[in-house]
Formats: sequence, structure tokens, C-alpha cells
Amino acid sequence: MSDEQLGFDFDIPVLESPPPASQRRTRTPPARTISASEIARVLERPEPTPEQVAVIEAPLEPMLVVAGAGSGKTETMAARVVWLVANGMVEPDEVLGLTFTRKAAGELAERIRARLRALHRKGLTPESRPVTVSTYHAYAAAVLGDHALRLGIEPGARLLGEAGSWQLVDELVERWDGDMTGVELTRSTVVDAVLALAGEIAEHLLDPGRIDAVAESIVERIGELPKNPGDPLPGKPKADVKAIGQRMQARRALIPLVDAYQRRKREQEVLDFGDQVALAAQLASTVPDVGEVERQRFRVVLLDEYQDTSHAQVVLLQELFGGGHPVIAVGDPHQSIYAWRGASAGNLQRFGLDFPAADGGRAATRHLSTSWRNDLAILAVANQLADPLRRTPIWGDPDLTVDVQPLTARPGAGPGRVRLEWHGTLEEEAKAIADIAQYAWLHPKADGTRQSVAVLCRARAQFPLIEAALRGRDLPVEVIGLGGLLHVPEIADLRAALEVVHDPTRGDALMRLLTGPAWRIGPRDLDGLGAWSRELAASWRGENGRLDVPAGLNGVTLQVDVVDDQSIVDAVDALPEPGWEGAQGQQISAEGRRRLERLAGLLRGLRSRLALPLPDLVLEAERALLLDVEVAAQPNRSPAAARAHLDAFADVAAQFADGGDRPTLGTFLGWLTAAEDRERGLDTGVVEQHEDAIQLLTVHGSKGLEWDVVAVCGMVEGTFPAGPSGNAPKRSKGWLTDIGAVPFPLRGDAAGLPQWNYQAATTQDELEIELKHFMDHCGEHEVAEERRLAYVAATRAKDSLLLTGAVWGDGKKPREPSRFLVEIRELLQQNQNAELPIAIGLWSDQPDEGAENPREIEGRMAIWPDPLEGRRETVEDGAELVRLAIEALTGERRATYGTSRMADAHHDDRGAVEAGASESGTTVTRATEFGVTELGWAPAEEWSPLDSWAPDDEFEPPPDDFVPIDAQDDAVGTGGGVQSGGEVQAGDGPLVGDVVWSGHEVGTGGGVQPGGEVRAGDAPLVGDVVWPGHEVGTGGGGPAGQGTQTDDDARAGGGGRRDGGVRSGDQGGADRATATGGSSWADDNSGPLISDEPIAPGPRIAARRASVLEPRTTEEADWAREVEVLLAERDAQASGELTVRLPTHLSASRAVALAADRQALAERLRRPMPQQPSPHARRGSAFHAWLERRFGSAALVDIDDLPGAGDADLDDAKLETLQANFLASEWADRTAEAVEVNIETPVAGVVLRGRIDAVFRRPDGGWDVVDWKTGRPPGHEQMRALSVQLAVYRLAWSKLHRVPLDQVSAAFFYASTGRTVRPVDLWDETALEELLTTIAVSP
Repeated sequence: MSDEQLGFDFDIPVLESPPPASQRRTRTPPARTISASEIARVLERPEPTPEQVAVIEAPLEPMLVVAGAGSGKTETMAARVVWLVANGMVEPDEVLGLTFTRKAAGELAERIRARLRALHRKGLTPESRPVTVSTYHAYAAAVLGDHALRLGIEPGARLLGEAGSWQLVDELVERWDGDMTGVELTRSTVVDAVLALAGEIAEHLLDPGRIDAVAESIVERIGELPKNPGDPLPGKPKADVKAIGQRMQARRALIPLVDAYQRRKREQEVLDFGDQVALAAQLASTVPDVGEVERQRFRVVLLDEYQDTSHAQVVLLQELFGGGHPVIAVGDPHQSIYAWRGASAGNLQRFGLDFPAADGGRAATRHLSTSWRNDLAILAVANQLADPLRRTPIWGDPDLTVDVQPLTARPGAGPGRVRLEWHGTLEEEAKAIADIAQYAWLHPKADGTRQSVAVLCRARAQFPLIEAALRGRDLPVEVIGLGGLLHVPEIADLRAALEVVHDPTRGDALMRLLTGPAWRIGPRDLDGLGAWSRELAASWRGENGRLDVPAGLNGVTLQVDVVDDQSIVDAVDALPEPGWEGAQGQQISAEGRRRLERLAGLLRGLRSRLALPLPDLVLEAERALLLDVEVAAQPNRSPAAARAHLDAFADVAAQFADGGDRPTLGTFLGWLTAAEDRERGLDTGVVEQHEDAIQLLTVHGSKGLEWDVVAVCGMVEGTFPAGPSGNAPKRSKGWLTDIGAVPFPLRGDAAGLPQWNYQAATTQDELEIELKHFMDHCGEHEVAEERRLAYVAATRAKDSLLLTGAVWGDGKKPREPSRFLVEIRELLQQNQNAELPIAIGLWSDQPDEGAENPREIEGRMAIWPDPLEGRRETVEDGAELVRLAIEALTGERRATYGTSRMADAHHDDRGAVEAGASESGTTVTRATEFGVTELGWAPAEEWSPLDSWAPDDEFEPPPDDFVPIDAQDDAVGTGGGVQSGGEVQAGDGPLVGDVVWSGHEVGTGGGVQPGGEVRAGDAPLVGDVVWPGHEVGTGGGGPAGQGTQTDDDARAGGGGRRDGGVRSGDQGGADRATATGGSSWADDNSGPLISDEPIAPGPRIAARRASVLEPRTTEEADWAREVEVLLAERDAQASGELTVRLPTHLSASRAVALAADRQALAERLRRPMPQQPSPHARRGSAFHAWLERRFGSAALVDIDDLPGAGDADLDDAKLETLQANFLASEWADRTAEAVEVNIETPVAGVVLRGRIDAVFRRPDGGWDVVDWKTGRPPGHEQMRALSVQLAVYRLAWSKLHRVPLDQVSAAFFYASTGRTVRPVDLWDETALEELLTTIAVSP
């Protein structure tokens, strides 16, 4: 059963108990039987077909309903219940319906309830109780919960999810010290095998010892058979037989681990899903009263998707409702595709024997064969695929075969469309699928609604190429399932970062980050980093791979673990000094180094957060990588849809954390590896079909869903049907080589499975012959499983079905078309006159023998990928809108931060910040307030595009503190010379990144003179930045003050650019504009340098900016707010500061902390940590309590209740010293007017609160506010901050009693010395307001 099918309930449901028989309402049957057709007319439902009527009106006895794909089984089951209730045969609450998902259970229950309510409104039935519809596992859990004590199990036992089970077994395997001889597997593979074996043991109600006995028997048989009959000594086993013997030994080594897993669950009082059903079946088998209660409670039982039930579920239901009880099972053996989860098509075929009629005869069988989903062409394909499944296999029992009728078309069914294509390469296949998907996406149905589209894959390895092709058409894609989710680019990046943070040896994961779109480290820098990694390893590794130990350790040497050698992760953490050069001349460019340093800082930051809960750590990694920003920038996606994959991964992390006791990052990553390695993945949840995106999922995950258009890819022998190592399926060893599988002879459905008759062999040769017979039968059995899967895939399509494959994959040999694809092609050729709407599209010829894979030939020359590919122009346009948003939303921030100073700028004579020329070309960057931004790349004329978009080795970006303030008298042109105060000649090419300084004017290739005239030239200026007071013009102009304006007003003939430059080729026009401060329009994606003072745009430029930035819809307004938040967050991260908002209530002690160390307070506010109880604090509390008693006020806290009260006794002598010093002070003889006064006073919107120790009235009518201290008096600087406490108390007392502030004084009394300290110049309310408002608190 698939994870999508299981739909496990994590909370054991409480099923309402039925009233006692004496209290049940007796119903009088109607005078005549109401037919199913009459009920349909009353409810205004379609007339049921004869097949449906036969099922609906069947007598109350066991019945099997074989319902084909899309045949309306849910509708028929609901109609059956309504008919039984309407005719008084049962009460609604006497009906039990079981299915595999909560979604399906809810749909069935709602249909029944809605129709019963409608019948009640029509007066045909009285108001009644609701029916009970649940999932199989939820019902088993309920039965177990009601009777668990009969088996010695606590009813409240916690249920382990799949993640929790994996964690538990992973911990067992990690600490296992038992014999693992013959188990040469990775840890995660062993965990998977133990879980699989434990699950199958539960599904088939087995004791682990029986598996050990079978394995031992096979090993002994292999070891004892002679080579020839009559030989006295055992013969040498054949290679295949010997390998099986070794696998049997490995299987036996796992049995103790399975036992340990079961013991650990009992010790922790937890159950997994397999335990629920197995224990419920055991309960039903051993306690007959349980079945009696359930049969009285539910007079009719409906079993949905019966072909997906396991042996344990069948035993449970058979014990509870066997013996002629009215049980209706609905299913389709052709859709039994979950054998790998314990399901068996044989369960449905044995239903008539497992649930016999009351007279002992076989239960009746009825059919539903009309497809209400598929059009004609799709039905023809489905029936062709299913035809061989109707024949009994050679190892099967003909008496157990159930007749499955071909699907027939509904009245008015459309012709449908089926297209077969056989392409040359995987890329061509992906392109063809994207063509069909795009067409379907852009062309709605006749009613105007969008068509639903899905691409179904046999293996998750097919996902990346298909997804890339779909996204290349700007189509929204939803990848479904955890295994597929791990291949989504943003999730793969997120996982790679977590891998690197957890394990410094994961250089493979780091390489994904280095070569990805965020860092884009090119081949030369990667080569340099590798050389540095080797050099770094050699620097601490001695000869022969041994680590030299300091002399103090007596010359001991330690062997270096090979996995720790040459770690590229370590190399990123400890980059070489600038100018480093490797042994063969390798280098790391300055730009590459800058990016690597940024990545190293990011990884160090994540490592510092490893103590966070797992879901929080995943979120931190997502934000650090800016993945949330990246997906939000995807075109044609709503914010929610863009975040779908990130949210799904966050849910996976949260569920994993909730499912175990100690969810560490390491176990989580191991679990993800298991999900990736296991073809069918781990828990995927319930799949929802929708039209918001093209859905990409496996065929297993598509069960129960339908789409208008379905593409099934990978129809290749070895892929679909799947075969060993990608080869065409012929023979299979089945359970013999799968150490996580239960032997076929022990399975509950053994009668329908091929068997290895090893006991019949008398020699080694006969044993091998028997093995080959078994392998042949196993191969046929597995192909039948694949055929059922193909049938399910085809029947998901309502209108259009595309079936594709490709000759060339990743291997060196060409591939053959899938037998399923060939069968459909032959169907078309055999029925050419039948006018079936099945078309054969492109069908590539098979290559000649010895032909070379064209994908390998093409792969020998690679172009370093542009991360934006065909979206560059769109993204650059979007980037300019963001820059405009920066100007609009963060103008105040510019005034605050200004421009950081940069020194030693590397710029050419034209003022551009440049990456230096190489044989490949020139990369140009621009310095902005947000760092260095790459603008573009100009290729050299004779350069071959091998390293496109790779950073140049010689790239040296400007330092981060560069500000061009020294070029006060330079004039700049495009491509021409630069003259101080002179004229610039026109050049051949554009200038990128030019800066115009104070008092200058800029023209396109013409002269530039301070205060003078701008002349038009041949080449454009690109990316110019104009500072306050400067003028820009194109196409000629007059002197300052005539043809140009300094307030950014528009002028005819100007070339408007987003960054203040001039558009290439502009000749003039009414709408052209000049601008300063980067406020006009541009084609490139550069951003302006930010001056120390903001530049106000002119009215026309402001109007154009407003037309772009002003939100016109609610969605745009939401985006604007989100942009503002993201920009603020980016600025905070770039500056290393994160603003922490002060609480609305602040204690006096925190006000002191604010004055003393704002940074420390910010850290405490951001992540509060409990303080360890201190004896000094307890002594101070004891002293305060003593004073309160002395002044006649009861202590607010009992001293024995204080933190640390259980510690060792306090030093009474020190407490006595404090008391003696007080008695000798001036305060001992005065009478306190108030003691322990709670105060709250608002200051600058913050409520300051605290507790005044004592207040005394002075003879002059004033007040003395005193705070008792038991520590030593602080120094002068500390006293300045500490006096804030007295300032708060003083202000509060003044406001409380409405007295002038100058009549209230304040003092500290230090009991340790007997000294009274009266700070001078205590802050007033204005000073406190300034403390709370002037400076942001930042950690």
C-alpha cells in the first residue's frame, strides 16, 4: 500500500458505541421495496446502470464487487447504503465503511449523509444517526484501544510515525554490537532493511524466528547437496546459489535487530502502524467476544479498495465479520500496485473463500465495468494493457482467479486522444512532453476552465529533466512526494547546505552550492580551490598519511582517516591568502574569493545554530541561502505556489521532529537519504489533484487521481517495466536477494506467488535448475506487477494521454521501447479500420549496432551554465523594478547609511569597475550599497564559449569600502578618452559602469566639459550614475542652465534610463528624459552608486517611477509590502545587524542593561536564557525579607521558595554582616513610608516597571527613594548605568504622588560596606525617552 493510500490517523479515533439492543429504535419496513431507480429520481441523480442496480439491490450477504478504474464505485457504495436505509434493512449507524485515506472516507461519508438528509426532507426516511466511515488503520486502532488491556497493552500507547520508527531503528543500528557477518551494507540501508522486515513480519502475522528457520534451512540445503547423485561429500554450489546462501546469512543477522526493535517499542510503550493491525488481528483471533460486539454493532460492512489490503487486515476483518456477515468488498485486481507494502491482488481473488455465504458457499461476485472517466481511445489502451492480466499464471490456482471484465465507455463518451512517441534522447523526450503540457496549459476546455495536467514517471530519477523542461517554458510545476521533492532545485540546495554543516566531509554537497546560481564558482576557481585543498591537507599531514603529533606526546603518530583527507569544506573555511598560487599555477580569483568567503561565513553561521530545534534550523538555512527570495521571484507564480516546495520540506522536517524522541540533524539527513535511495520514497501524504500547476509525480502516487491530460514518460524496457540495473526484465530472484523481505512460503498470500522448490533438489545442478525456474516465474510475476502499474497510469487520463520513451539514456547501449508501448502500437496497426483516435508521433529508428550515445558526444563540450538561461532579460527587467523599489521604499535608509568608503579601486580609465580582460572576455561589476553586483560580460572576438558565465581568474573587484571621491575634475565619455576638464572623444563600444563626478555633464560619445556643452556621439553610455547637481543629455544640448536641468525634469532628445545613463541608439523624442541619481530608464540590470545625500527626482521622472511602483491591485500591494520586508531583512544581514524591537514592558533592571550594554541586552531579548540560581541572589533575597519584616511588611516570597533554596546552606555570618551594617546606617532609625512598592510608568511608549524597596519622607517634605544592595559598590562607569534604575523609581514615585521631580531624591544603600551612594544628575524623563528611542537595539 502506498503512503498516499494509507492515510494513517495519528490519533486513535473514538468511534461512538451503539446503544444497547433494548434501546435501539425498531423501524417498520415500507409497504413495498423502493427501487434504486426510484431513489435516484427522487434525489435527482442519474439513472443507475443495470450493473449498478445489481450491486445496489443485492441481498444482505457477502458480496465481491469488481469495479474497474473510474467505474463509479464510490457512488455505487453510497447508493447501496441509501437503498438499505430507505427500505428499512439497516439503520445508518449500523453501517461501517472502511477505506484507505481520510479523504476517501470523508467523501463517502458525506455522500451518504447528504442523500439521507435529502430523503428525510422528502419524507421517505426519518432523521437518523450518521454512518461510520473510517480508514482501515483507524478502525484497527479503535478496536485495539477498546480492548488493549486484554493483551497487556496500555490503551494510551503512543503511535510512531514512519519518521519516528526510522529514528528508533537508526539509533539501534548505530549502537548495535551484535554479529553482522555478511551484512556489507551502509547504515541507512541496514535501517531500511530492518524496518521493511519488521513491517512485513507484522503484515503477515509472523514470528521472526520462522524467518530465521527458513533462512537456516536454505543455507543447510545448499551446504549439504552433492555435486552428483551418490557423492559422499557436499558439492561446490553454483555462483547464483552461493550468492543466495550469503544473502540468507545476512538476513539471519538482521533478525536480532528486528527483535531488539520490538523490545524497544515495548519498553517505550509505543506502537508503529504495523503493530496496530497485527495486534488488532491477534485480539480478534484470541478473544471471540470482540467479534461478537462488532457484529452486533455493525450489521453491514463496506470494504473499499480491497485489493490493497494486507494479510493482517484480512485476518482482522475475517475474524470480526466472517461467517456469512453482510460484507461488501469493492476493488480491482488490475489496480493492485502496492505489493511492496504488503498488499496482494490475491486477497481480492480469495474473498469468496475468506468470506463465504451463510450456507458455506462462495460469496457472490458482481461487476462495475462502465468507465465514467476515460474517453474511447484511452479505454482501448487500458484494455489492451490489462488483457494479459486476465490469464492465470502458471504457478497460480485457476480456482482463485476472479473474472475482470474489460472497461466499456459511458454514454456520450468522447473520442479522446492517445499519442505514442519514441524519441532519440531523453532531452528530446522531455521537450516533447513540455510541448504538450504547454499547449494544454494555454488552451482551456470548452467551458473556459483550465485543463488539469500531470506527468507520471516510473522512477523519481526522471523528475529533474522533465521539471527543467517544464520550467523552461515558464510553466508552474508541483513535484509531489518526498523522494521527488529532494530533486527540486531549491530543496536540493537547502539539503546540500545542511549536509555540509553537519558533515565536513561532504564535498559533493558543497560542490552543488559552489556551482549553483547563488555562488557560480567557475572552473578555474574550482581548480584553484581543489589545489588549495590538497595543499592544506599536506600542510598538516606528514609522510605516509600520518599526522605529526607535538613532542609532548612521545612521538605518537595518528593515522589520518581517509574520509578526512583533502576536505574541500575545510578549504573553504580556511582560504589561502590573497595572491596564493598553486603548484601548477592554480589561483583563486579575487571575485571567486569574495564569493567563497561569503559562503564560508554563511556555513559558519549555520553551524553556530546547530543547537536549534530541527524545524527552526531548516528555516534558518532557507533564509540564509535566500531561497525564499529566489522562489518568490519566479514568474507567473503566486507567493503561496512559489513557496510550495519549501513549505512542504519544512513540514517534512517538523513531522520528523515530532515523530521521534531525539530528532537530530544527522538522523534527519539519513532519513532523507533513505527516501532518495528507496525508489518509492517515504511518507508522501495525501496527493491533491488541482489545476494551479502541472503536477509531476510517480505512477504509484497517482492512484485514485485523474487529470484531463496525462503524459507517461520513460516507456522503456528496464524502466517501465522496471528491470535489474535498467535492463529488460527477464528473470528475478525475488525475495531471495532482498534481505528486508519475508520469504514467499511464509506470506499470507503464498498460494498466489511463485515458489523455489529447493527441498526437491538432490544435487547442486538440480538446485540451480529449480532456482532458474523460480527466477523465470518471479520475472513474470514482476512484469505483471508492472503491467498493473501501466494500467493505472493510462486510466488516470480523462481526455488525452501521451506515452513516450527515448532510445538513448545515460548508458552506452541504446534502449528498446517498452513492451507496453509496442503492444499499443501493434493495436493501432491491427485496427487501422477501426478509426481509433490513437496517433503515432515521432518514432525514431533504432541505431546501428555499435553506435555511440549522442548524449555522450554532446557532453564532451559543456558551456558553463548561465543560471538564468532564457529568463535573463525578464529577470534583469524585474531586478530593475526591485531597484526602483529600493529607491522608493528605502530613501531614508540611504540617508542613514550613505556609501561606504572604498579604497584602492581597480577601475579603468573610463571609471568603470572592471573584472579585467582574459582570453574569454571581460566581466564588469558595479559597487552598490549592497556590495558588488555583476552587470554583464563582454566576450572576446576569438573566444570559444566553453566557460560562459564563469568568473574570470584575474577578476579583482574593488574593496568593499570604495567611494569614488577623488575624481573631482574628470570627465567621462563612452569608449573615448578621459580628460580633466576637457573633451571626450567617441569610442567604438559602450561604457559600462561609468561614474560622473561633481560639476560635470555627460553625453553619448561626445565631449564633456564642466559647466559646458554635451555633444552627441556614436556610442551610448551604459549604466552611468549621476551625482547631485549634474546634467545628462543626448543628441546635443546647450550649456548648463539652458538645454539641461539639474532637477531631473524631462527634456526632448534625452535618453531615459533606469540608472541615469542614456539608451543606445536614442535619437530624440518627446518622451526622452534626462535624470540624476539613477532615476531614469535603462536596459541593463545595474544599480546606482548611492551618494551620501538622497537625490530628489523631478516631477516627470517621479511620475514615471510612480507608474511602475504604485500598486494597482491587492496582490501588488502585498508584493510591495513583502519587498519592503525582504529588503530590510537583506540590509540587516548585509550589515551584520538584526534589529530587535524593545518589549512594550521593560523592567528597571533591563533599562539599566540597555544603558550599560545595548548589544548584550539585544542578545538576551532575542534569545532569553534562564539564569542558574545563585547563592548571592538567595542571600540578597534573605536580606530583603529581613528588612521587610523589620519595617512591618510581609515578605512577598517565602525565602524557602526561592530558586536555589535546596542548595547548600548559606553563610549566616555574611548575612549577619549585612544586617549589622544596616543597623549602623542612617536608615535604621528612620521610618519607611512605603516598602516594596510595585510601580509602572510609561516613557516613550514603553511601560517601565519595577519594585521600589523603600521610600522615606524627609523633614523638608521631600522624598527619599532607596534601593537596597547586598553587593559591593560599582565603579564610576558602572554607576552611571546603574543609576538609571533610580531614575526610573524616582520618576515613577513623582508621577504616582503628583509631586515635582526635584522633590524626589534617590539613593543606593550597599549593605556589604554600610555605604549610601546618592548619584548626582539623575536622568529626568527626557533623558529616559532618549535612551529608549534614539538608537536601535541590534545584536
